Amino acid sequence: MVYKAESSSMGDSMLIASIAALAFFSVLFNMSGIPVLKTVFAMLMFISVIMGAYFVTLVRTLQYRLTNDALHIEGLFGLVHEVIPVNSIRGYTRRITLISKTGLMGYIVRKYYIGSSYVDGVGNVKMYITSSRNSIYIGTDLGIFGISPEAPLAFSAHMDDLNVPLVEKLEYNKSFDHAWSERRFRQLLRYVCIVLVLAAVLPLLAKSAGFLPPYVPEVFSGGKRTSFMPTEAYLRNHIWFSGLNAVILAAAAVISRYYKKIDTIYYYRLLYAPLAMTLAIMVLMVNVLIPVLVW
Repeated sequence: MVYKAESSSMGDSMLIASIAALAFFSVLFNMSGIPVLKTVFAMLMFISVIMGAYFVTLVRTLQYRLTNDALHIEGLFGLVHEVIPVNSIRGYTRRITLISKTGLMGYIVRKYYIGSSYVDGVGNVKMYITSSRNSIYIGTDLGIFGISPEAPLAFSAHMDDLNVPLVEKLEYNKSFDHAWSERRFRQLLRYVCIVLVLAAVLPLLAKSAGFLPPYVPEVFSGGKRTSFMPTEAYLRNHIWFSGLNAVILAAAAVISRYYKKIDTIYYYRLLYAPLAMTLAIMVLMVNVLIPVLVW
């Protein structure tokens, strides 16, 4: 039996947000006369289009297919497909209240959510909820899943036929999620450190190998003619920028430990800020080194 996701304003909201982001970055792209900033804004425009198309299409195509063997959460024409064996389901509970999530997004988006988040009174949930009016949380051996079928009573009756119990509260082991979050934190910290080190040393290696000329294009040169700067000055600025990012990374790692008291599961996401800055360093480096190496 196929149960469509509850219709809501989520798709329209995501479309409006995507168009607004695209328009904003388009204006900045046209206003900027600096090549490297144009590259950054073009990348942000591309990301806005991709993310908007992804979520809008996913919301429009999201459905829950329940068979005697498994619950299938499907969307995006099969590209999104979660398979939950019925024999792994321990119980389910229904809610008709706003989604009470932890972290900053818990205060911004409460009527719908697609993604993983910690829900008060439920636990760490992988949500495919388009409307909080008909939320069903399913506890399994694989974790907790949240869905919002447009026919919740029919879905509940189908679950009853499969001998899946309706419970007041799902069993939840916080220690499992805490260990998972700590692993994510350490992995993300390690990845950012590796990328930052690579971004910092590549220009130095290019210089020591004799690939860099005495002058390189300025990072923030604008206008029709490219400005140049001494390679030594560029390397000093690059090392300073990389060192600053390393300090920000260390600060984010420390602050995330304090933020852990507020968001016990997704505190590691604070490391996304230094990750974005590290990627910015890579973009700046590419805009300088590629023209030099090609010439």
